Amino acid sequence: MKNIAMQCCAGLLITLGMLPTAHAQTLTAYRYWFDDAGATAVTTSVSAGASYTLGAVDASALSAGYHRVTLQFRDSDNQWGVPVTSNFYRNGGDLTEHQYWFDDDVSTLVQTAVSPTSLLQVVTLIDAGALAQGAHTITVRTRDEQDVFSVPVTYGFDMFTGMAELPGVERLVLFPNPATEQLYLTVDAAAPLAVQATLLDAQGRQVASTTTTRITGAGTITFETTALAPGVYHLRLQGSGGTTDLPFTKQ
Repeated sequence: MKNIAMQCCAGLLITLGMLPTAHAQTLTAYRYWFDDAGATAVTTSVSAGASYTLGAVDASALSAGYHRVTLQFRDSDNQWGVPVTSNFYRNGGDLTEHQYWFDDDVSTLVQTAVSPTSLLQVVTLIDAGALAQGAHTITVRTRDEQDVFSVPVTYGFDMFTGMAELPGVERLVLFPNPATEQLYLTVDAAAPLAVQATLLDAQGRQVASTTTTRITGAGTITFETTALAPGVYHLRLQGSGGTTDLPFTKQ
């Protein structure tokens, strides 16, 4: 399955984006507050400019659980812009458990306790071997030391079994589909296997360097997809029995 990294931290940083000015004014300051408590607003002056990128604000003083953050920018006419509010989740301590289920069927839920950790690589902990060939979804969440669950996150993926082009391969999992920043291919092979993998666009043009990996038992190959434009692509796999293409979408 996908190399899902579930991470917690003592001070959650909320990443915010670039906000442009209206008309010809420049931005001179911003302020933010949590959970609709405007009286606690923190105001910070910035170098005047037509736009400003705010990387993060510190939410470390908040309790674990769900919260809201509201942000405003002030312009050179000393006018505050429209406040923008976003919801977020604040982790509480190290992760102590992960849970997952397939295809929106909570009856398939698997929960596993883990030694307290700030980063959990779920790829080594999820077994999709009982699923049939085809498209599926997986929903993942974690529990932390304060007994608070993370927001469930659902991903789509594709399962392939018994491919003649790759003799000895019992199943392939292409995850996630659609892809965003990374695409993962998990291979379960009955015997050591060399796999050559190439990313192609919809016209069959190569869009990344070819990767050759030797798989023993089970292994995961990672492909960077951040630089790919949104659209339809193919992952071409070449083994000792021939070549096969696995389609996927980049969001």
